[in-house]
Amino acid sequence: MIEDIIKKAIGGLDGVVDDLLKSAKGKVQEKMSEAFAIGKLKSFKDNVERIGQIKTILNPDSIVNLNNIFFDEAVLFDGEKIESFSQFGTKHILVEGGPGQGKSLYLRKLCIKEGAGSNFIPIFIEFRNLGYKKKLKVELMEAIQDLGVKLDNSLFHFLTFWQNQEK
Repeated sequence: MIEDIIKKAIGGLDGVVDDLLKSAKGKVQEKMSEAFAIGKLKSFKDNVERIGQIKTILNPDSIVNLNNIFFDEAVLFDGEKIESFSQFGTKHILVEGGPGQGKSLYLRKLCIKEGAGSNFIPIFIEFRNLGYKKKLKVELMEAIQDLGVKLDNSLFHFLTFWQNQEK
């Protein structure tokens, strides 16, 4: 599974980036070209690999592949197994559950699957890792930069509203 997302990150993302570049104009288009240059996509690819590598409560000193421990059938939405974000039928979802019930693991799994076969660039950010000392937008931009893609305000705004602009 992680091989699929890696292929997407270095190959399949080209189509998504091309679509983004075609819809951008002027300075935003220049910034897009720079932010998603081939060398930076490789860095992004390397960081995406971390999504599927986790530490468990039972063995916090070891890193485990998510596919080896996650049980897909444990999570249902209205009685249906959800394998991609598009199945929810809405852009906004709330995943609820108590501590240790697998919310983050489930979202990691969806992110990996989304990256393997969709037109979205998957970015997984755990809010518990944000510092909450800056505005949320700045924290998110810095978290994305940690994945290898540097964004400024105008590029962040363009990317977050890109799908709405296409319609």
